[in-house]
Amino acid sequence: MEKRLFFAITLSFIFLFVWANIVGKQQAVKSLKKSESYQNIKIEETPSKPINLPQKEKVNLPPSFFELTLKNRKIIFLEPQSCIKQITFSDYQDSIYTLQNALLFGFGDMPFSKQLIDNKEVKYEYVDKEKRIIKDFIFNEEDYGLQLKIIIENLTGNLLNIELPLSLGTADVTANDRMHFIGATVWDEEKLFYPNLKNSKTFHNVKFVSLRNRYFCIILEPQKKGYSAYINKLGNNSTEISVSIPEKIGPYEKIIQNYKIFIGPQDKRILAKVDPNWTAVIYFGKLDFIAQGLLKILEIFYLFFKNWGWAIVALSIFIYLVLYPLTLKQMKSMKEMQILQPQVEKLRQQYKNNPQRLNQEILELYKAHKINPMGGCLPILLQIPVFFALYQVLSRSISLKGASFLWIKDLSESDRILMLPNSLPLIGNEINILPLLMAIIMVFQQKLTTQTLSGPQAEQQKLMTIILPIMFGVLFYHMPAGLVLYWLVNSLLTLTFQIRLAKTK
Repeated sequence: MEKRLFFAITLSFIFLFVWANIVGKQQAVKSLKKSESYQNIKIEETPSKPINLPQKEKVNLPPSFFELTLKNRKIIFLEPQSCIKQITFSDYQDSIYTLQNALLFGFGDMPFSKQLIDNKEVKYEYVDKEKRIIKDFIFNEEDYGLQLKIIIENLTGNLLNIELPLSLGTADVTANDRMHFIGATVWDEEKLFYPNLKNSKTFHNVKFVSLRNRYFCIILEPQKKGYSAYINKLGNNSTEISVSIPEKIGPYEKIIQNYKIFIGPQDKRILAKVDPNWTAVIYFGKLDFIAQGLLKILEIFYLFFKNWGWAIVALSIFIYLVLYPLTLKQMKSMKEMQILQPQVEKLRQQYKNNPQRLNQEILELYKAHKINPMGGCLPILLQIPVFFALYQVLSRSISLKGASFLWIKDLSESDRILMLPNSLPLIGNEINILPLLMAIIMVFQQKLTTQTLSGPQAEQQKLMTIILPIMFGVLFYHMPAGLVLYWLVNSLLTLTFQIRLAKTK
């Protein structure tokens, strides 16, 4: 019973641990690959009206593109909406951050025209019978920041009431949302929120709002008070995030809306230089406290080794040593229970027709030998939060993007050493070494476990010796190399400990 419980807990943990990665992998990878020419970019429909704003008929304008090249990134504008469609970061292996209607002002029905272009500034203008609107983008080439100035001028002799939303973008809340790679942050009256993007919600008096994907984020902070933020569900697959403020503009007067904006990597060091409060955007879910601590330790090891691969190896060793007392208790409990298996099998035969008496006799046997049946399970349960938090850190750390280690070219991707001309079942068309090594180590671990078993349980364990390594190898096969490297080192340490424990009496 205890063995089955142990394997059930372990398999359940691993299944949950990797499920999110498998479900959303295709969409997550697409956003990070090198782009085709921007002429081929898919155009999304302009977003619907935000919550509580006046309803206005949506108009789809014929799209075109404008490209602005800066020192560390290339920005593609969608025109005539004058919003940002895509950014390519040269500092991060030409990684692409694809945005949907980022910094769209209004409802997408106002055709803007360019009025100014230089090496770091783009200015757009829209004019109708009532108003003139100028959008002035001023980019900072050093810190991924920009200033957006929106000037609204009343061209009439009457009071003009206006409330137009400024959108951060539209988020896909399907597969990637399950991975917790897509999310939002709202600072509402000095309180932080990480809202569920599948539910519409309104926030008042916001300080800043952000939208993120796996590695990058957009942050917007209005430079005056009174703004509301809207999480606006647009259907089953997308959610729009926007801010707005009601404005009253006197006859022939104008108002200016200023916004401080960041569109760049989720790197605490970079964000802290722009605004320390913005580091709160980096959020790892309910286990954020544990994950943030693990990230700090990983960064400390990187400062010492100057290589993210060796930093992950050191982190794995460090966590193993911290959890060593739990591991020791788990292994000793399992070994003691294995030693008693022959007696347990005799009891099973003796009381095979009386399950209640059988359980009572087994418990008495364990009690006589001072063995806690849950001793091998509780340590695993205590370790699960650590592994979940570490999974988030290693899967989302922008520092691992493009980081090399030994034969691994990019720790944020699989460690593919060879590409095959044709796809193979389960593994696709790439040969990854780390998952194969992990599976081999697991085979040895399972064989050590079965050495002292006999009877039906020994047969079951022999079957698990084949099934578990294959299952784990397949589940980890396309995961980021940094995460598999951590697991491989941990497995090596555990195997070493098992061999030493097996030699002791």
